[in-house]
Amino acid sequence: MSIYITRKMIDSSVQKSRAQMNGSIFTVLFRWVRKQLRRRSMMADLQAMDDKMLDDIGIRRADIPRLVGSLGDRDLRMRSMGQTYRT
Repeated sequence: MSIYITRKMIDSSVQKSRAQMNGSIFTVLFRWVRKQLRRRSMMADLQAMDDKMLDDIGIRRADIPRLVGSLGDRDLRMRSMGQTYRT
């Protein structure tokens, strides 16, 4: 069994990637700022936890910046449960 890649398959792939990259500098800047704000929020939520809570989820306080820096966009959209229950 052979696998054939046609020119049409390559062209459609290139067009999709160009469409994803297409955007104004303001859109790119806005997304970057939003991502940085989400990172700060996530770091603040984790820093606000006490050491026992962090230990329960398997995180050391010193690892928080590295951990948050490695999170992707989808992970950064998570909401803290502490925000839900605060009054």
